[in-house]
Formats: sequence, C-alpha cells, structure tokens
Amino acid sequence: MILFDCERLKHPFQGFYTYCDSLGRALSEEARKRSETMAFYVPEKDMGRFGDDMRYLKCGKFDRLYLKSPSYVDLWHCARQRSGYIPDSGRAQVLLTVHDINFFLAGPRKKRPRYKIECQRSIDRADRIVTISEFARKQLLESDLDLYGMQVDVVYNGVPDYSGTPKRPAYVPEEPYLLCVSRIARLKNYEVLPPLLVGNDMKLLLVGNMDKNRYEERVLEAAKKFGVADRVVFTGPVDEDEKYWYMQHCRAFVFPSLAEGFGLPVLEAMRCGRPVFVSDRMSIPEITGEHGFYFNHDFDPDGMREEFEKGIELFESGNFDVQAMIDHAKSYSWETAAARYYDIYEDMLRNA
Repeated sequence: MILFDCERLKHPFQGFYTYCDSLGRALSEEARKRSETMAFYVPEKDMGRFGDDMRYLKCGKFDRLYLKSPSYVDLWHCARQRSGYIPDSGRAQVLLTVHDINFFLAGPRKKRPRYKIECQRSIDRADRIVTISEFARKQLLESDLDLYGMQVDVVYNGVPDYSGTPKRPAYVPEEPYLLCVSRIARLKNYEVLPPLLVGNDMKLLLVGNMDKNRYEERVLEAAKKFGVADRVVFTGPVDEDEKYWYMQHCRAFVFPSLAEGFGLPVLEAMRCGRPVFVSDRMSIPEITGEHGFYFNHDFDPDGMREEFEKGIELFESGNFDVQAMIDHAKSYSWETAAARYYDIYEDMLRNA
C-alpha cells in the first residue's frame, strides 16, 4: 500500500498545508480510478479527510523521535525535504518531495548548517526524489548534498480549482490595492514594494502569517523612507474565501520573492484573471512564462515604478491576452500531478 505523508495539515495558512490538502485529495481520486486504496498519515483531526474508503495513520506526538512504517505500507511518500516524520526502519520504500533548498542556501546564516543536515537526513532515507520544478531539480543536482545517484523527477504542483464563494474580508480598502499573499518573511523581499505606491493613491495589502523575526518592521521602514507607511497594510492570514475575494478585486498581484521552488500564489492570481508583477529569480520565470510582468533584477525603485506603470497600462488597455494567462495557470492541475506521482509510485514498486 502507498502512504502519503500529510503531517503538515496541522499548520493551516502555510504552503505545505495547501500542498498536502490539494495533492491528498487528488491522490485519493486517482487511487479510486485505479481501483486501489491509499493510506494517509494525518493529524487526528484529519482522520477521514480524504474519504472513508481510504486508510489513515494518525500522526503521533512522539513520532519525530521514532517512527516505524506499518507493515502494510510498501511505499511512504514524504511531503517535504526537512521532515522529521520519515520512518527510520521497515521495509517501505521512501519517495521524497524536495520543494527547494533555499532554506540553507539563502536562509538565516546561523541556521543554514542545521537546515542542510536536516535535508541530507531526509535524502539519506529516500529511494527516489521528486522536485516541484525544473529549477528546483537543477538547484538540487548542483548542490553539494549527496544524492547517491538517485533518480530525480519533476512533478509540477497544481493550482487549486477554487469552487467556493468569495467572501468579502473584514478589511477592504476604498482605494485600489496591490496584493501579495504569502508568509511575511525576509526571502519574500516585500521591502522593495513600497516605492510602487509613490505618486498614486494605491494601498499595498500583505496577506499571510508574520515571521517570528518580525520582518514586517523592515518593510515598514522602507515604506516610511518613501512616505507611504500609512498605505501598507498587514492583514494577517485569511481563509480561502477571503483570499480569493482579495485576489479577484486587486488591481495587481505583486510577488518580488527571492526564493521560490514553485510560486503557487502567482498562478492563483493569474487564474483569477489579475495581472502579476514578479521577480525574475529562481523558479518564477519557469512557472509564470510570458504571462507575467517582471521587475528588474536589482529591484531599482524607479525602474520598478516604470515597469509597473507600463505593465498595468498594457493590461488595462485590453491589449493583453488575459484568457491565455488564465489558460496557462489552469494547465497546472493537481489531477495531473496526482497521476504523475502515481506513475512514479508504481514504477518504484515494480522495480523494488
């Protein structure tokens, strides 16, 4: 039996939560298509989440110390590269998904050695690796991590097929607003965004969990420098219905991130039909393609304002192919990802 690790469901409002929930749902449907039953490793509150016809293993309080794969599991799919929840013994093969290795290449300097050790420990237990973009695969292969000659495949994430009803959030600015949805952290590079508010009445809404290192203070310092601190708003995390309301009504989605293995929020905004202004770093150009507007590589403030003004004018003039952008975003589906993962599972089991 194949087991998918959904331990990160215990942390809502994070990217790994979305990954586990979305892929878990798609994998359960793929298993049904193939007349099979999967197992899911979940927090107690999520037992039964993917259907009563699936099997569940409860994530225990002390599993990080000693986790054994049950005898009925033939393949354990670990959902992230620094997981403490990989069985250290048993007959199960392990497939490891590596989202990126930015945490030890560009994370807090004093933490990089520990992050690298944690990632290598996960790789040591793996039998095969998947990355979520070609960029992440190249980054991993060129690193000094020991991959032991393992096969490294690429399976792109999907974009959630949102079918809910957008809900007006408690805070909605009267002015047009720029939006970014992600964790408020240093590598997201939000401090370069305040200059976009100079010379207009727009607001900047930053939606997501605050980083424990209080990165928001650096963003506000940059905003004060440009005299726009009163128009930078940190909303905190919001639920999915509120998030999609914000995306559907923003003037533009801005994402100057320095470290992405994929870049799901960008595709979500594109699927909502909104223009995206992004960095040219890491995986973002691979995922966004010709359907986004790019900030200059050095994030020069004057250059960014000019790039935004030209891009938004093109978009709002009707001379930008919005439908092609939406179709591009829709081409990334969790159903496709689940089918690809299932093919890898079966190949691993066949060649065990």
